[in-house]
Amino acid sequence: MKIILIEFINLMDRRYKAILIQFFLIISISLSAQKFNADIIYDAYINNKYNVWKDVCDEMQKNKNKSNDFLFSLINIEYGYIAHCISTSNNIEALKHLDFTEKKLQEIELTYNHPSLIKSYKSALLSFRASLDNKTAIKSALKGLEFADKSIKEDSTNYFGFFKEVTSIGILLQLLMGQSIKLYCTI
Repeated sequence: MKIILIEFINLMDRRYKAILIQFFLIISISLSAQKFNADIIYDAYINNKYNVWKDVCDEMQKNKNKSNDFLFSLINIEYGYIAHCISTSNNIEALKHLDFTEKKLQEIELTYNHPSLIKSYKSALLSFRASLDNKTAIKSALKGLEFADKSIKEDSTNYFGFFKEVTSIGILLQLLMGQSIKLYCTI
């Protein structure tokens, strides 16, 4: 148990690096899809204007574009907004967007050309679900760890998968120690 706690502390020390990795992941995916509001989201993120971020999410949800690139961009933007909602304890809003995002991820799961990344996002959404629902937290965290592991096995260069594995382990350790879940790496 002492070794596990030491590893957990080491992982938490790396949380700032992980935040930067996720930030750059969001930016890189968003920039690769310039036509899908990347500039607006970037500006909202750096200026802490999450109401603008929410408006972009809402507008994109209404869009009839069903291409995989558009839907993945929407999933990515929703991911950041859900993280913000959780970090500000706006759980009702987080759950609303989480439910929507899980459905969209399921829509593109079989046809998107990066299955490892899809599994990473599934892991991320399960981490969010674990932090929002104490009744199913352990089940969600274990399933999230399973998806992160599958993601890494499919693509050993998928750093987002590694990050989600660390997040899932951290959540499980918090639950085993009887603590409430704190997602240190929100975006």
